[in-house]
Amino acid sequence: MARRRWHADAVASLGYAAAALRSRSDLAIGLANATRALIEQSHAVLAGDGQWVLNEKGIIAQAGVSSHAELLV
Repeated sequence: MARRRWHADAVASLGYAAAALRSRSDLAIGLANATRALIEQSHAVLAGDGQWVLNEKGIIAQAGVSSHAELLV
C-alpha cells in the first residue's frame, strides 16, 4: 500500500514539474518538483522492500536511484 501511494505521489510531482516547464518555462518549480518526485520514488522503492524511512538524508542512495539524481544536476 505504501509503495503504491509513494509511487503515485512521485508520478504526480513529475506531472507538476512538466506542467511548470511546459506552460511557464519555470525552471525552479520544475526542478523542485522533479526533486520531490525523486525523493517520493525513493520512499516507494524502500517501502516495497519493507523499509520505512524517517530521516531522508541519504534516501536516494539507499534506494539505489542515484543515477536519476545525477540527471537533475
